[in-house]
Amino acid sequence: MSEDDVAELAIRRYLQWLSDPASIVDTEAIDAAEAVVRDTTDVIAKLKALSRVEQLRSGDSTAVRAAFLDHAKAWGDANQISPASWIRLGVPPEVLREAGVTGNRATVRPSAPRPAGSTPRPKAAGVSIGQISAHVATLTEPFVLTDLADSVGGSPMTVRKAVEQLVADRKVRRLGPDPTHNGRGRAPIRYQTITG
Repeated sequence: MSEDDVAELAIRRYLQWLSDPASIVDTEAIDAAEAVVRDTTDVIAKLKALSRVEQLRSGDSTAVRAAFLDHAKAWGDANQISPASWIRLGVPPEVLREAGVTGNRATVRPSAPRPAGSTPRPKAAGVSIGQISAHVATLTEPFVLTDLADSVGGSPMTVRKAVEQLVADRKVRRLGPDPTHNGRGRAPIRYQTITG
């Protein structure tokens, strides 16, 4: 099985588990564990076997989730899967962040201005307002417009337009100037996604 096949299987199992938790239950393994329960006379062995049956009946969601986290970013990038598409299939935004599919760079951006001679930000890629809006929906921490440009891409005008529309739609609130700003010029405006 190729690495791409392994990744796709991990993605498929996780998505199926989200919609049907019973889909990860291995009935053959349960039958084998129950046979051990029936055939053993030692109480400790029986206790361990009963515990194994219970674990198998609930499925190994930890392993399924871990496999998804290992493969989601690379597989999603290779197949051009947008964050909004993951979310529409039920993947929680916090799982996407943990997998590296989305992120909130507000907490990791440098507080000092870029040093002289450092590499400038790459030219913005063509990103739609919808892609920016889908990314903003996954954020839990305050952000500034440059965080979105760094995370998703898009021109400053497109990012600003998307956020202004989200503010008008009451999906994002304007928090005011960034209190941690200590560089040149005015402090950037911080925003917060409205949840619930």
